[in-house]
Amino acid sequence: MIYKIIIGILLAALVVFGPDWRYVDGFIKIDHPAMLGWLKLSTYGIMMAVGFLTANFLLQKEFRRLQYDEKLADRILIGAIVGGLLGSKIAFIIEQYADIHSFSQMIDMFFSGGGLTWYGGLIVAAGVIIFFIKREKLSALHIADVVTPMLASGYGFGRLGCLISGDGCYGQKCDLNLPVPFCDSFPRGAAPWSEIVRQYGDPGVLVYNTPLFEALASFSFFVLFWALRKKEFPLGVKVFSFLILHAIVRFLVEIIRLNPENVFGMTQGQFISIGLILIGLTYIGKVFILDKKA
Repeated sequence: MIYKIIIGILLAALVVFGPDWRYVDGFIKIDHPAMLGWLKLSTYGIMMAVGFLTANFLLQKEFRRLQYDEKLADRILIGAIVGGLLGSKIAFIIEQYADIHSFSQMIDMFFSGGGLTWYGGLIVAAGVIIFFIKREKLSALHIADVVTPMLASGYGFGRLGCLISGDGCYGQKCDLNLPVPFCDSFPRGAAPWSEIVRQYGDPGVLVYNTPLFEALASFSFFVLFWALRKKEFPLGVKVFSFLILHAIVRFLVEIIRLNPENVFGMTQGQFISIGLILIGLTYIGKVFILDKKA
């Protein structure tokens, strides 16, 4: 019961105090932040809460099938929320370190509504979750395989949150004849609007709806790995396969995203994607080639 209370408090905090790009619209033209009387609701936080609740529901369903303690599913969710938000904030501050000129500015940035980096959240959340799993004397890789479908759906809901709230995850000018909503324009006042005007000089220019592309890919991965959940694979193959697929999509999306290039004409996200692909291929190659020879 105590875990349910903690989860309820954390999710309520996400909805009320979550990432909030105030007074902007996303591709979906809605007033933001959502209003409930005197209460302002974070549309991005709402989507995060939906993602976490969906993951918890499905994970408990799987734990019942596998005859594991369902309370561990709650502890995993708590670790994902706390570790994910903490890690994503720390990673964002590291990314923006060159623009931080005082300790107070860093603190303000840490407690601000926006500014989340998914990979940082993934690393810290994974560390917290592994701690809970090891306490139960279970295999971290096995639980990671079980969690893989929920990892995919959670990322998908997060990208839908980006879409609704109108943050900076936007694409370049759409040169293909794609229908709405695959290409769309940002309304005046949205976070990316001024950058798009600066780049193209046209406030109504159609840009690639990159959050939607990533969301659709992630939900497709969820369907795939959920269908495979009862199939036996070598330990860790499912989660590393997901990381490879996710990294491939992220690498391709970065090509049409309006992001600054870093080194060799590639973005930070592309370098991270290459790293994940290499790690995943190395692990799977070890499992299917080296371990079979041993």
